[in-house]
Amino acid sequence: VTLDLADALAALHRAGYLHRDIKPSNIGFAADASPKLLDFGLARRTQATTTAGGTLRYLSPEVLSGHPATEADDVWALCVVLYEMLSGEHPFPGANVDEVEDRIRQQRIGRDRRPATSSALSVAASILTAPRSARPQTAHAFADIIGSA
Repeated sequence: VTLDLADALAALHRAGYLHRDIKPSNIGFAADASPKLLDFGLARRTQATTTAGGTLRYLSPEVLSGHPATEADDVWALCVVLYEMLSGEHPFPGANVDEVEDRIRQQRIGRDRRPATSSALSVAASILTAPRSARPQTAHAFADIIGSA
């Protein structure tokens, strides 16, 4: 599912757009069970310098800090979705909006009560705690990392 979504995201980026709101409710499935990105209401041209938009729980630390969104920020959101799919929990839990935002800014993943069940979960956690320069900058690079996990 994640590889198919990464391919769809790469195609969107090649067309010159950012989705800016990747989250579970914006992912659907076709009759053949293939995943599809939905809801392009916040999508913008890649060159746009707007920072507002998106859903807090899926925003990167950089977007939360006011930086313009890039392809890497869509990839971050897809990685958050992958983490949720594999662990059943959001990587940055909090009792309120401020706690969630603080955890994302600090890239402080919550403690999962279960042991890591897959190497993909470990990879997702390492991406979500890495400095921006060490994270995949494109959906294609993300797919390569997850595909080899």
